Amino acid sequence: MQPGTRDAGREMLQFLALPLGGEAAWDRLPQQRSFLQSLAEVDRQHVWRSYVKGATPENGYRMDPSDWELDVERTRTDEDDARGVPVHVRSSGADDLRAEYAKLDRASGLWYLSDWDELLQDLRPPMDDR
Repeated sequence: MQPGTRDAGREMLQFLALPLGGEAAWDRLPQQRSFLQSLAEVDRQHVWRSYVKGATPENGYRMDPSDWELDVERTRTDEDDARGVPVHVRSSGADDLRAEYAKLDRASGLWYLSDWDELLQDLRPPMDDR
């Protein structure tokens, strides 16, 4: 959200939201409101870092933006589900795995989550903020 990195950040977010990349104003769509709030609101900025291995509530969800890894586990091998490939995504700030669907963007060869609303809910805040 910083002025100097806003363009690069927006480009990075478009990789996450690949199906919305062709939509010039995707970040103004009503269904993207909770996603954008998780990025902009100071008390929710830990949400996405909570999915990085080693980032925990106890360490304030600190992570190295140059060297990080997500914990994603494929749950079934059924390729015919229109929602995508079922996966579990682990957050150190949540008690349960998050069930989501990943889809392959054939044009770019990148995988993306087809829905991320569940990823934004019920996460413990960083202990540094308490």
